Amino acid sequence: TEHFKSTPEGFIAYKTFGEEYNPPEKWVIQPDSVITENVDFNRCKNCGCGINVAPLEWVEDHYRGDIWKVLIRYEWLAGVCVPYHTDGKIRCERLQLIEIVKKKEEV
Repeated sequence: TEHFKSTPEGFIAYKTFGEEYNPPEKWVIQPDSVITENVDFNRCKNCGCGINVAPLEWVEDHYRGDIWKVLIRYEWLAGVCVPYHTDGKIRCERLQLIEIVKKKEEV
């Protein structure tokens, strides 16, 4: 939790879509949409199935596309996997899309 901002509703994280894998057709990529996916809860694996998210700085350093600000609600935390040796990424089974983040050069 030290890498993610806490709000009254849950934790804020960041995500991109389509840079490495195309999102499932069932996902509606728009503000307020809730997306879900099965999670690999094996904490020994840094990468696994689920919705992979990270802190903003990590996503900015690794991807060039649109970055979405997302919310993982407190009641959804049971569906979060934090790998043992994570470099900032976690994966979850449910999140809510909030908005596309303005890039530093756009501000």
